[in-house]
Amino acid sequence: MATFSGGCRQTLQLHQAPALAGVPPAEPTHSAAAVRLDARARWLHLALLLLTRPLAAAARTFIDRCGWKEFGYARLSDHARER
Repeated sequence: MATFSGGCRQTLQLHQAPALAGVPPAEPTHSAAAVRLDARARWLHLALLLLTRPLAAAARTFIDRCGWKEFGYARLSDHARER
């Protein structure tokens, strides 16, 4: 595999070895642990997608209502610094 940089992006070019030309690639093997880890990663990503909007809405409400004052802070930066 050869790489070269072109501007801000790095481009990958795949080259087949001459001895393997025409030979089909081997079937990938998946261990049970890898499948479980993949399922966990997908579950975490879904949780992130489901929580992003409600958390953003809560943060917007906190800012709009100056919620840091209810916790005894005079400024938002005082509240954010200690978190």
